[in-house]
Amino acid sequence: MTKEINISIEQYENLKRELEDLKAKMALTQRRLANIEISLASEHDSSLELEVSKIFSGISVYVSRNPSLGRAAARVFEQLIKPDDKNVGVGLSGGRTIQSLVENLSHEYSNLTIHALSCPGLPQDVGFSVNTNVGYFCMKHNKAKGYHIPVDPLVAGSLSNDEMKKIREDMLKNADMIQYAFTGIGTTEVLERLVERVNNNITLKDYKVVGDMLYRPLTEDGKIAHIPHLDERIVGLKPEDLKERLNSHVTHPIRYIVGVASGEQKAEAVYAACIGGFVNYLVIDSLLAKKLIAMANEKKLSK
Repeated sequence: MTKEINISIEQYENLKRELEDLKAKMALTQRRLANIEISLASEHDSSLELEVSKIFSGISVYVSRNPSLGRAAARVFEQLIKPDDKNVGVGLSGGRTIQSLVENLSHEYSNLTIHALSCPGLPQDVGFSVNTNVGYFCMKHNKAKGYHIPVDPLVAGSLSNDEMKKIREDMLKNADMIQYAFTGIGTTEVLERLVERVNNNITLKDYKVVGDMLYRPLTEDGKIAHIPHLDERIVGLKPEDLKERLNSHVTHPIRYIVGVASGEQKAEAVYAACIGGFVNYLVIDSLLAKKLIAMANEKKLSK
C-alpha cells in the first residue's frame, strides 16, 4: 500500500539535487576504490615474480615496482602475519631496509616477540643496528616484547669461551620461538672489513664468497664459508640455525625466512642464498629480478 506525500515543487527540486549529489559521491567512491586496487596491484610485478619463482623452486617471490623496498617488505609482513596473531616470534636483522619495513607497517602488532638475529663486530651506524631495529619495533608496538643481542661484538673477543658458549645457547633457545625471519642479503662490503680485522692474509676470493647473510659469507655454490676467526667477530644466529628450523619438528618451526635485497649488485648473493636453501621467500626489486633471470639463463647456456 502506497502513501501519498504532498510536497512543493521547491522541495521536490531539493530532493532531486540531493539524490544527484549522492549518486556523484557514490561514483567517486567507486573510482577511488578502483584506483586503490590498481595501485596495490601495480606495486608488484607478477610476471617477474613468476619468472623468478621458476628459477628457485619452492621459494615465494615478491618483486616490487616501488623504489621503497622497505614498504614492499612491510606488505609481505602484513600478508604473512596478522595483527591478532598470538605467540608469534619474528626475527629481524639490522639495516636501513629492515628499519623501513618496521616504519611502513600499517597495523598494530601487540602480541609478537621480536628477536635480534645477528650483529657484526664492527663500528657501525647504531641508528640502523639490529638492536635499534628491534627496539624501534617495540616502541611502535608497545606491547611487543623484544630480545636484543646481549653483548657488543666489539668486546666479544675479550669474553671467555664459556661465556660466549652461554650467550650462543641462550640465543638458540630464543631461535626456537621464531616463526618468521626478515633479513637483508648483502654484498661482500661488510665482510671485507671484518676479514681485514681478523686476518690480513685471507681474501674472500680465496673462499669464492659472493655476499653475506647475517654477516656470514655466502659462497657461489650456496654454502657458508668457514673463515678462521671470523665467527669470533659475529654475535648472533647463523643462516644454518634458521635453515635447520625451517619446517622442522621443533615446537614452533620457522615458516618463512624472508630475504630482502635490491639492486643488480646483490644478484650473486641472492642467488647463493636461494640455492643454499637459506630463504624461502624473496622480496626484491625489478632490477634485481631481471638480473637473476639473466644469470639463470647464462648458467643454462654454459652447461
